[in-house]
Amino acid sequence: MTDVNQKGYDVVGRDGERISVKTTAVAGSGGHVVFTAATLYLVDRIIVLRVNTE
Repeated sequence: MTDVNQKGYDVVGRDGERISVKTTAVAGSGGHVVFTAATLYLVDRIIVLRVNTE
């Protein structure tokens, strides 16, 4: 994708799907990601990645 961080989403998939990508490095219930309620309606798919820092 050439244009990233659009309002409410990060990338557009090849089929036009608007995707928000969230990351966390904390495992279990301590890990969290933040969504903005005002722009969540703009997203078609959410991908959450947990990064293993060990």
